Amino acid sequence: MEFKFFSKILRTNIGGGKNASEFAREMFFYITTPNTETTEILDLDDDTYKRYAIGSRTLKSFSQKILPYVDKDRFADYLMEKCSMAVSANMIAAFAAEGFITCQTDFIDDVTDLFCDILRTAAMSGRSSAKTAEAVDAANIKAYLVLVREKFYSTKTLLYTVAPKPINDFYVPNDLYDPQYAHGKKRIPATDVLLAFKKRFIVITGTGGLGKTMLIRHLVLTMVKGYQTYKKLPIVIQLRDFTDSCTDLADFIADHVPLENLCSYMEKGDCVFLLDGMDEIKSDYLKLFEKRLSEMAEKYPQNTFIMSSRPISNFISLNKFIVYELAPFTKEQALQMIDRVEYCPETPELKANFRAALDEKLYDLHTDFVEIPLLLTIMLMTYERHARIPAKRYLFYREAFDTLVEKHDATKVGFERIYQTKMFPDEFVKVLEEFCTATYFNEQYDLTEEEFDQIFDELRCIPRIPKRFTCKDLKTDLTANLCLMYFEGGKYKFIHRSFQEYFCALLLSKGFDDDFIDVW
Repeated sequence: MEFKFFSKILRTNIGGGKNASEFAREMFFYITTPNTETTEILDLDDDTYKRYAIGSRTLKSFSQKILPYVDKDRFADYLMEKCSMAVSANMIAAFAAEGFITCQTDFIDDVTDLFCDILRTAAMSGRSSAKTAEAVDAANIKAYLVLVREKFYSTKTLLYTVAPKPINDFYVPNDLYDPQYAHGKKRIPATDVLLAFKKRFIVITGTGGLGKTMLIRHLVLTMVKGYQTYKKLPIVIQLRDFTDSCTDLADFIADHVPLENLCSYMEKGDCVFLLDGMDEIKSDYLKLFEKRLSEMAEKYPQNTFIMSSRPISNFISLNKFIVYELAPFTKEQALQMIDRVEYCPETPELKANFRAALDEKLYDLHTDFVEIPLLLTIMLMTYERHARIPAKRYLFYREAFDTLVEKHDATKVGFERIYQTKMFPDEFVKVLEEFCTATYFNEQYDLTEEEFDQIFDELRCIPRIPKRFTCKDLKTDLTANLCLMYFEGGKYKFIHRSFQEYFCALLLSKGFDDDFIDVW
């Protein structure tokens, strides 16, 4: 569907009397995340917006600029606010007349997806038949880089649970320890090493919360932005999806990457394979993965392979790979991160007080927490509530959970009215203990709808809790209310695996002797 028909249908039904240019401006405002960059991109004159709305000007270059900032949730909320049932019915009929079929139950999501498809199609439009092979290749690469930037540009974190935040607004890169100075722990900037491409086979190891996945995202965005300099294509693969059905890792990667002619780029050595989370591969498949990775490295040695993992092995079988240890934050990096994050802007003294305490004493007293970015984030959140940091890690996570519970200010409006399950904190803990233990021992670090439902049906604690709630209620509370999980790409994922591990450890700590193996 062309944008002129799409915008006309929406303006007719929810435009509120706005003219074509005013309404087009409003639509693009609500389909993007508001920040300095989008403000500049959207700062167009009325005539330009009118031309977009009536179809006399192509959306190609404009769509390419705004695609990285597309915010589906924001546009869906905008439609939800505007559309009554009667308005929705009228719009469904209007869309059907243009050949786009939707239904009342999925109407908001379908229309939002349609708008995004219009923008993507416009961004990648052009008559390739008249182009040379080189021009077609350049267009293919450009379209791919636009999609990659759109996917990795922003993310949700513990601090930003409502809407994704641009990574570069808050991210501080770690250092690596130079493996040639194993005893001296010599630090080297991670991006300097990894983007020099002098080492083509690299494993980055680090414990949970150090920022391995964020480093991968940072490398992706840096390569996309500097493509004309690096001339390298970032190919990102989440290794948790690897199974024993994989007979060729290159084919497995090609199935997960929306890039035409990937094989030709691999043969030329133009790819940087960013393999995230080797430790999330099920243990039964690890040996096979190492074999497939070694085979691929032998077949395409001119490419760069950068893999992240917790230190689950010594990686001896990967004899081509150099192992770099991700270094924890220095005091300066920790302070820089606190300076960059946005937290309680309405009460800036909170962050200022925490930063001062971090500079003066917290780093020395709690180095083990401060040097890990995730735990530093949790420290900031718990500091608001307690104005102190517990020394023991299990107490630290307990207070973190209490902080997440109290984010909704339950004392003011009634706890049971906020949470769909109507559970109290101690009841949530019982469910989380069993849920996290089951998923941890099943090596499930993310869950499809069906897998989540199956775990829920098997929870033994549910009948013992005097509340009646559904699996859907629990999903809502864990994602939208407690923010311990989030839903992305058709799967439920922990905001960080350390929470899964904490609640699992909490349950296991209650088992003794013969009863230990039967605690879940």
